[in-house]
Amino acid sequence: MDSLRTSLPVKDVSAAWRLLTLLGIVVVIAGLYFGRRVLIPFALAVLLAFLLTPIVAILEKGHVGRVTSVLTVLVLSFVLLSATVWIMKNAQP
Repeated sequence: MDSLRTSLPVKDVSAAWRLLTLLGIVVVIAGLYFGRRVLIPFALAVLLAFLLTPIVAILEKGHVGRVTSVLTVLVLSFVLLSATVWIMKNAQP
């Protein structure tokens, strides 16, 4: 059993490696902070794509073309969003 322990390499974590890891974490956090104007809309677009994909798939199963399905879902989602905004804007308090 002792021969097995001595044959395994020991991982030496030096101060330079820890500093490099910390620097990497700081760079990633700073990149996310300064890139939030681009990353937040991109994340919302990806989320909406995941939410609307099943509707497109249902239309495609109904023998509607892919481009027609995507355009139909896109137009319907914009109409729904516009109607929601219009109702909320014109609602009486």
